[in-house]
Amino acid sequence: MSTDAPRNEDGLTEDELWAALEGQVGAQRASTLVDLSNFANDRGDNEHALPLIDAAVEAAQDSDNEQVLARAYGARGVTLFGLDRFEESA
Repeated sequence: MSTDAPRNEDGLTEDELWAALEGQVGAQRASTLVDLSNFANDRGDNEHALPLIDAAVEAAQDSDNEQVLARAYGARGVTLFGLDRFEESA
C-alpha cells in the first residue's frame, strides 16, 4: 500500500473503504458509501459516484440518522452538480 494514497477524514484509503463495506448496514454503510463517492468525485468520475451516493442516501434514510442523511444529500448535490445536472443538485 502506498503511503501517499488519498485518505478520507478517518485516515482510510479507498481500497480500505471498499474492503470495509461488506457487512456494513445503516448509518455506517451510508457513511462509507459517501466517502467512496467522494473519492470518485475527486477523480472526476461523477458517473461512478452517482450510484454510490444514491445507495448512501437510501441507507441513511433507512438508518434514521439525520446527520448521515444530511451528509449523503450534500454529497448527492455535489455529484449532480459535477454531472451538470444543476436543477437536481439544488
